Amino acid sequence: MTLSPARETVAATGVTDAAAALARGEVVLVAGEAGAALVAAAELVTDETARFLAAHGGPVGCALPGAWLDRLRIPAMVPGSDVHVGVGQGSPARTLRALADPATRREDLRVPGPVFPTRTRELGVLGRSGLAEAAVDLTRIAGCEPVAAFVELDATAEGLAWVTVSEVAAYRRARERLVERAANARLPLAHGGFRALGYRDLVDGGEHVALVHGEPERGAVVRVHVECPAGDAFGARHCGCAQAVRDSLAEITRAGSGVLVYVRGRRSLWSTLTAHAVPDGRTDQVADQILRDLGVRD
Repeated sequence: MTLSPARETVAATGVTDAAAALARGEVVLVAGEAGAALVAAAELVTDETARFLAAHGGPVGCALPGAWLDRLRIPAMVPGSDVHVGVGQGSPARTLRALADPATRREDLRVPGPVFPTRTRELGVLGRSGLAEAAVDLTRIAGCEPVAAFVELDATAEGLAWVTVSEVAAYRRARERLVERAANARLPLAHGGFRALGYRDLVDGGEHVALVHGEPERGAVVRVHVECPAGDAFGARHCGCAQAVRDSLAEITRAGSGVLVYVRGRRSLWSTLTAHAVPDGRTDQVADQILRDLGVRD
């Protein structure tokens, strides 16, 4: 396996292909906004794989969920630190396989060693769009233990399956549960009677609302609105969001049934006052899951 210049264009093969390659013990490339990394499933790393990783990046790292590091009672290190972990005679491959083994105990590890561990967010790429989080998520998708060997680099890999961090996030959002129903109340509005169903966001803890009128079914009027305090709450003249909500509720009432999905934003309150609310892919996925829970297909 060789590396080509970063400017060379290589077509992404997708999350499924990348995960399949990891399950075969191969190395894949994960690209993010801040760079790229070569990744392998730690439990399948051989001496050859470890040498390849070391030859094409910095120190060999091991991305682990926080729970794994806590169980092993080792702190998360950073590249270039003086303290690394190892087992036996210091073989990186053996150390990586040990870190991925649920049976490994703190007594089996020694410091210093050839591998530096890095703690990843509990929610993976849904909690942080990092290379380490994407590496762990990919190993989990591949059916391996959620422990990944990785090295960061500034070049693309020739002949390797590769995928972006955003693609891993989109893959997970499309296949995993993002919300759960948490509240139910009747809400009489000027446009008619509605049920307000509250949903808890399982990713960031946020709250969303579905305003339901009548008994909506397939083909019912469905509108999605992203939180915009400037317009929704304060009626800012530069924003038409408040009118859009009123128009949606009126349209749903005239139709006899329908749903307005109100998705809370992820930005700070101040930022929402200085810029328009903009739907994104995550908004669509949250709204879709809420509509599925309601049995509505737009």
